[in-house]
Amino acid sequence: MGTIYYAIADGFDEGIVLIRARRCNENEQYDLSEFYREYALFPEGHPTPMQFLNSEDLPDRPEDGTFLDLNNHVWILDENELQRYINLNTSRSDAVDEAKKQEKLAAAQKKARHDKQMLSLLSNIEGWHVRSEQVIDEGGHTTIYHHKITIHGQTLNFLEQNVYNFGRVVNPEYALSETIHGGGLQMDYRGKAFWYTLDDHNKWKPVRALTEDEKLATTLIENYGKGVHDKIRQR
Repeated sequence: MGTIYYAIADGFDEGIVLIRARRCNENEQYDLSEFYREYALFPEGHPTPMQFLNSEDLPDRPEDGTFLDLNNHVWILDENELQRYINLNTSRSDAVDEAKKQEKLAAAQKKARHDKQMLSLLSNIEGWHVRSEQVIDEGGHTTIYHHKITIHGQTLNFLEQNVYNFGRVVNPEYALSETIHGGGLQMDYRGKAFWYTLDDHNKWKPVRALTEDEKLATTLIENYGKGVHDKIRQR
């Protein structure tokens, strides 16, 4: 059969592989051209994918041959080269696994903080009920949510919606003052959370600061409402 070599090769469906290979024997030589008698290699066994290696890792020297009927390059490896490639692939695989592990850990820690904050906020409310409603606006069909939150014996009603071409907002569904009986948008005014409404000139103007109960309620909806993961609706 001849000498069996360990080799690294590209051009496989699996990408770069380690594989055992041999030169052609006397019987096979008669079926090959003179070029392939010297240059051809024959795979022995199944290739081992080296999925974390790339073309820049291949030997910086002329290839030692090619497998017939395959568009590939093959380099015969000595024991030190073989072990180096195995170690390189393993170290990169371990690095990817560690990155995934850290990503999962970070996600778990984020969820734990999220759940802890939510429980802390929920401990201050006496009730939270949500009713969904299907509506049609300029962007087409969409779902809006009516929130009824009870805090310190007072019930506050809010509308959570994803406004077309604008984004997600939380609007009060109660009077903000004696003259403003609905609507409004929360914005920052001099470092404080204020309710704003549109005036007769279609300009936003501050109405009043949010109460502590309103801050708690809007924080709950903004962070844990039904549309928290929604993207801006656009065409």
